[in-house]
Parts: sequence; structure tokens; C-alpha cells
Amino acid sequence: MARPLASLTIENFWNEDIKEMKYVCYQDTLPISSKIFYNIKQKQIIPNAHLFSLYTETNSFWKIKFTTVSGTRWFTPNRLKCDDFKEDNSQVTVGINGDAKLCM
Repeated sequence: MARPLASLTIENFWNEDIKEMKYVCYQDTLPISSKIFYNIKQKQIIPNAHLFSLYTETNSFWKIKFTTVSGTRWFTPNRLKCDDFKEDNSQVTVGINGDAKLCM
């Protein structure tokens, strides 16, 4: 079974610059891709920030953790599922929303 290529977009709406962010994508329970990003400005959108292969027939999810420029650390406490991967044309968007204090 071939694994299609997926594209990750990063969006920072945390209301603060992000010093460092680590993204990890999992298939079932195995990490299949990860990347660390540095110096993501407030309101910055980084399209096609990372390309990786992903099986669409298995359970896919991701987790992120990041540190703001003021030193605050945040992480996703739960798995964020990639349910609509096929419908989104192999695009995954990680949006960091500061108003809701959510990483989605």
C-alpha cells in the first residue's frame, strides 16, 4: 500500500511569537514524522512547512508542544485526529489559537 504525500501548514494565532514548536505525527501508536520549527511570528502562516508520507486507512493523529518568546510552554494534552485527511486533499493544518488557548 503506497503512502501518499501529505503537506503540513502551520498557523500562529497565539497572540505571541513562538520561539520553538515541535510537531509529531502518529499512525496508530507509532510516530511516523516529526519536525521542529523555530521563530514563528504572530499571525504567520507557513504553507507546506513540512512534507511527509501518511497512510489514509489507519488512525492518524498529531501532538504539538511549543514555547513562546516569553518562555511559556504549551502542549496538546490529547491526540488531535486527522479525520478529514482525504477530504482535505492531503493537507494538514496545525493552527495555534491564543484566544481559545487551544492547539488545533
